[in-house]
Amino acid sequence: NKVLLFFIVLIILLTIEYIEDYITYNYLDNFLKKDYKKEPQCEINSYWDAIIAGTSEEIISRLIIFNFVLIKLLKINVNTSIIISGILFGLMHITQYIFFGQSIYNTLAVIIQAIPSGMLFAYVYANTNLTTAIILHFLMDYIDFMLLRCNKPLYKKMLFIQ
Repeated sequence: NKVLLFFIVLIILLTIEYIEDYITYNYLDNFLKKDYKKEPQCEINSYWDAIIAGTSEEIISRLIIFNFVLIKLLKINVNTSIIISGILFGLMHITQYIFFGQSIYNTLAVIIQAIPSGMLFAYVYANTNLTTAIILHFLMDYIDFMLLRCNKPLYKKMLFIQ
């Protein structure tokens, strides 16, 4: 039952990520339209970036904000905590604009994508455990990073970019 939940949520997360990438790279950002140059060590960098993001974001968002602050400290029910933590998770991604130089439009698209994704991660965490949420987050990021960094021509075709 939990394995099925894991795979259903992974498919939903990848669909949400695909929609956000489709909108971003067709209308907001020319990154995929530029000449292809495979990043050096993109596979290794994608792996480590996905590990770091998946682990740190899940510890902060699920363990600290969702579990400790919302449920234990503020005594908010699980369903409301899922929604609040998802919104906060999305808003955390403003750092892409502030610290990493992403355009405000690209950042807004990521925030909008991250809110339902954060809610799904919180739902999985509430019904399984932190490790499952981390693995799910890692897989979503790793697949996206591998396509964007290491398989740009394929991803351009998948996103219908001319």
